[in-house]
Amino acid sequence: MKKYIYLFSVLAVFACSKEKMQDAYVSTESHELNISEDNFEVDYKGQTLKIEIKSNGKWKASSNVDWITVDNSEREGHGVLNITVAENTSKYYSRAGQVNISYDVVKRPISIRQEQAGILKVVIDNKHRFNMIPVERGTFTMGDNSADDNVNHQVEITKDYYIGETEVTQLIWLAVTGYMPTESGKQWEDTYKIDVNNPAYYISYNDCEKFIEQLNAKTGMKFRFPTEAEWEFAAKGGTQSKGYKYAGSNNIADVAWYKGNASGLGLKDPAYGTHEVKTKQPNELGIYDMTGNVREWCSDWYEPYSVEAQTDPTGPTTKPRSAGRVYRGGTWGSEASDCLLNKRDSHADGTRSQFVGLRLAL
Repeated sequence: MKKYIYLFSVLAVFACSKEKMQDAYVSTESHELNISEDNFEVDYKGQTLKIEIKSNGKWKASSNVDWITVDNSEREGHGVLNITVAENTSKYYSRAGQVNISYDVVKRPISIRQEQAGILKVVIDNKHRFNMIPVERGTFTMGDNSADDNVNHQVEITKDYYIGETEVTQLIWLAVTGYMPTESGKQWEDTYKIDVNNPAYYISYNDCEKFIEQLNAKTGMKFRFPTEAEWEFAAKGGTQSKGYKYAGSNNIADVAWYKGNASGLGLKDPAYGTHEVKTKQPNELGIYDMTGNVREWCSDWYEPYSVEAQTDPTGPTTKPRSAGRVYRGGTWGSEASDCLLNKRDSHADGTRSQFVGLRLAL
């Protein structure tokens, strides 16, 4: 008889525990809170965003910044939430904010990133355009003392300049030149990704010179390669730098396509190869993919740094013996340690590779 009583007690406790677990589960699931969209890119002029909210209870909306406001902070049931993003008058700095929708324990964040007023919108024709990001002049420490050719030294950039929001894409390369950049490397096309929104690759420094010449003829502008100093200053976030190891974060996966997420499993990995630009977080200036995806040519011939302070350095005026052109940024096939912002490399200016592309300066 005692055995039956004991068994009954165990079953009763289990049933009670299970009922409590189910109640907790049901109470959470009964809170319906769905939003129509949760991520927005807004131009500097600002705009009003309309978000459809579906809920079976009372929900609240709040903003974490003063330049984003919500029209009605508390409401019940289904409805449309109006979110107003004010104009960004800053020439140099983009900004990010968040609106949080909550219904008891259920929360739905809406991320909003707004571009700076000084973005230069370049139009090639009705279908092809790209953005250049303004970089305010400033002073920074270049190098990392990791090797004799990479010693720390102070660099001053005395003029504002523009740098590409993204690497030059295959779409833009095709629009300017009339051919896909991997045309002479067809054996690699399926492997390393042919996609118009991926960065152009398999382009030598010499190829890029011709591309820039053609682009300038089409637009009437004076695009060029960035200097190595301009590249590093922009990658580090310019005057808004937070001192990250990579372009926009200390966590490389947040900002880059690199070996850990784009080639670590080899050729059978669906992620193997280049990736669409602007699919990772930007850096402090709103620039994308300065870490990973493809390396980017700079105008400088490679030479060891000097410990002396430099002003607007451009590298050697003539080619040093056996020197190549500098490229920076790491690639989709690089280890994280090879993607650090101070990491330098170079190659002959006629070299083409599945790992090297171009970012413009102006």
